[in-house]
Amino acid sequence: MTREFESHLRPFERAGARWLLGIGAALLWLHFAVLDRTAIDDDAYFAAALDHASLWQFLRERYLTWSGRLPMDGLAALLMHHLWLWRVANVAMVALLCASVARLGFGDALPRATGLACAFAILLLMPPPVLREAAWWVTGSLNYLWPVALGTWAMVALFERRPRSAAHWFALGCAAGFAAYCEQMALAMLAIGVPRWWQLWRNGRAGPGDAWMLAALVVNAAVNFGAPGAQHRFSMETVRWFPDYDLLATIDKLHLGLDLIATTMARHSNLLVPLMLGATMALVRRAPVAPGVRNGLFAGMAGLAVLLLVRRVTALSASDGASVMDAVSLAMTLFGVGCLAIGAGVVLAHARGAAWFAWAMAAGSGTIAAVAFSPTVFASGTRTRFVCLVVMTVVACRLVASVRAQFGDRVFRRTMAVAGVVAAVRLAELLT
Repeated sequence: MTREFESHLRPFERAGARWLLGIGAALLWLHFAVLDRTAIDDDAYFAAALDHASLWQFLRERYLTWSGRLPMDGLAALLMHHLWLWRVANVAMVALLCASVARLGFGDALPRATGLACAFAILLLMPPPVLREAAWWVTGSLNYLWPVALGTWAMVALFERRPRSAAHWFALGCAAGFAAYCEQMALAMLAIGVPRWWQLWRNGRAGPGDAWMLAALVVNAAVNFGAPGAQHRFSMETVRWFPDYDLLATIDKLHLGLDLIATTMARHSNLLVPLMLGATMALVRRAPVAPGVRNGLFAGMAGLAVLLLVRRVTALSASDGASVMDAVSLAMTLFGVGCLAIGAGVVLAHARGAAWFAWAMAAGSGTIAAVAFSPTVFASGTRTRFVCLVVMTVVACRLVASVRAQFGDRVFRRTMAVAGVVAAVRLAELLT
């Protein structure tokens, strides 16, 4: 790093340190003064889990009759009566997730502290109900935030190649193994990780640490997906939520999956999509591609932007964009999202590994579509969107970094100022 570049980044370092102090204070206040376990539903269930059974008996019963998420269930049963431990660990997981997102998204474009603060601000642009269920709810955080944070940290090692100690690789393998017990995170890591491991092996860059991490992911994913309780739960949930589910053909389930993707992207409070659209559309205008390709992508993204604006202004959905779309809106949304994914790959073509960002968006969307292959497709909470939205956060960070490279610090500062204000408002709503 040259002295000129270091002096250019110094103001960002100072600003990032100040932002982190504020973010840290807000997170601590949120966890120790606001958040608590609920007296009903899963929190109450896990709070009473060990009243009449040992931990081993409880986990065995869960694995055989309901869920393969052994580490999450065990932690929930143990931590529900020691919430101060959960609070400390949850703050650490938020920090780990933001740090990992920043490393994958911003790379070396920003100082570590500034990148982490910006990643946190962009993360808060996802719909508040998703974060409330996946990060700020005790049981939800154990099943989503923690495995996603640890899995994202493990994925950093696949794309940020540098020497690591045996202890570091061991920790990464344990993190990948834990992440595999969140089914959607396991699918995303396998979809992105396996091709990346293959690429590293073909190039002679894979090492024992990579093999260990892959083995930990695959073995633990097999333990989770192969749980006898998963089949029992499928049958029980079918009777409870969707008695006619077995009558659906595969094409019907695919249609439901596409609708889930579209409604997630078009959700009124999902401000990640407008940020990504604005950045990608601005960058596409300067991208060195054929005019026809450029105009087609721009038109598709502009159509999606108009559709989002119309849905917001006319309030077409009373449930914040979560209802089933009509055929025209569904087709337009999916086409616009496709143009956004391709456009992101095009504008990042100068960046190393650009194709991985477009593929990551496809894999993230696939984790939402996978919900349609469960009878709880209409009953699953918004937390099932969390994995995809974290992937989108990574891509959004890379797009914002490209905006800075193309348009300068002033545009970058203004973009992040808007994101920061929205994040501050949403955080204030949680704190009050």
